[in-house]
Amino acid sequence: MPEEDRRTADEVRRFAAELGGFADVLAERGMRLGYHNHAFEFEPLDGMTAWEVLLAELRPEVELELDVYWAAVGGRDPVAEIRANPGRIRLLHMKDLAAGAEPHDAPAGQGTLPFPDIVEAARSTGVDWYVVEQDEPADALDDIVRAFRYLDGLAR
Repeated sequence: MPEEDRRTADEVRRFAAELGGFADVLAERGMRLGYHNHAFEFEPLDGMTAWEVLLAELRPEVELELDVYWAAVGGRDPVAEIRANPGRIRLLHMKDLAAGAEPHDAPAGQGTLPFPDIVEAARSTGVDWYVVEQDEPADALDDIVRAFRYLDGLAR
């Protein structure tokens, strides 16, 4: 979401309506539209957050992709966010929050996020897809393998 579309709650509402229109066009072509969060959606905005506005305003045709790392960096509990929105969050971006004072991502299972609880919450609320992702991998292929093996073990 561009900065100019998130300065006020009304701007976020307009952005959500625009995404709904894009979702209609894409649906006519057999595609779906998703929205992926970062940390700014959880910052205070007119007595609420952009995330709360999006949850209220986005039509169900716009799938939500919760990035558990960015939710945690934004001060939210990813498990609570998943549980609070059953059937609404369809994809999870599975990267971990490394220990330390400055936020930095890590392969799933290598940081501080409670992935067993995240996976359990996702299973019980209708999440369809789990995406292994990292913004700043140390070794992209090695990080993917480690995250996949860890998450695969949780999925069994």
